[in-house]
Amino acid sequence: MDDRFFDNWSTQLRKGMLELCILNAIKVSSLYGYDIVRKLRDIPSLVISEGTIYPILSRLKREGFVQTTIKESS
Repeated sequence: MDDRFFDNWSTQLRKGMLELCILNAIKVSSLYGYDIVRKLRDIPSLVISEGTIYPILSRLKREGFVQTTIKESS
């Protein structure tokens, strides 16, 4: 199998898993983006940062999977 194909497949799989992890993290209650990152960092070998999560949240919002609000944190 071509290494480029495998690398692309792995990247797409990881993106899909991150989306599912994010949706699972917010299914019970609303969370700030940073809180989602902190929660998901507890998963071994799942590398996630604020720079990763916000584009995913934007896409999920655009596609109608999540609703967002802007609120000052305490």
